[in-house]
Amino acid sequence: MSIKFNISRLGLRFNADLFKKLKVNFSFNQFFFGVKETIGIRNSSGKGMNQRVIFLDYDATLFEEMLVPELKYLQDKYGLSDFVVLKSSQKPNCFHAVCFDNVSVSTWKDVVEESSCDENYKKPSLKDFRTSVLRISPKGSSDAPTFFSIVKSPFNNFVKSNAHFNFFVSNYGIPLERKGRFDDSNSVLLVEYTTLNYLKKTKVV
Repeated sequence: MSIKFNISRLGLRFNADLFKKLKVNFSFNQFFFGVKETIGIRNSSGKGMNQRVIFLDYDATLFEEMLVPELKYLQDKYGLSDFVVLKSSQKPNCFHAVCFDNVSVSTWKDVVEESSCDENYKKPSLKDFRTSVLRISPKGSSDAPTFFSIVKSPFNNFVKSNAHFNFFVSNYGIPLERKGRFDDSNSVLLVEYTTLNYLKKTKVV
């Protein structure tokens, strides 16, 4: 019989080989703290994936009174095009905002820093992973995000990510006009991860 312990970002885990017949893989966090696995999409874009589209994640944010004015402010300041808004949870006032413009890493960081999006989303994006990930599948008792609205912009200054545009429009049925310039990308990065931001798997689709 052998037991191996491992401490990681998931917390305390152990693997046990009992009498060479029974194998046990146990996570204290999954059992006691309800860690959930889900699938998300990365915002890396452009040739060499060295650019970013804008992903923002908001909790406890009123749509008309708070989110729309902020997105319009970001559009005006940075010349960003339309934002697609998804309802991210059954909880009230929880949203994802997506702009398909390919911007530099530094501009993406400035936009995320200046936004009032969830700090638990902002910090790992900027410091740990240097990209943003938005959930696209169910998580525990929460359904997958759904299309909610579009915040229009008069700007079309940036080349847009063809791959991200096609992914969101086709999967969410978004009635968004294809306007402006688009790159020739045709694949996005999907990641499997946990609610503790533990990355398990990356897949190109």
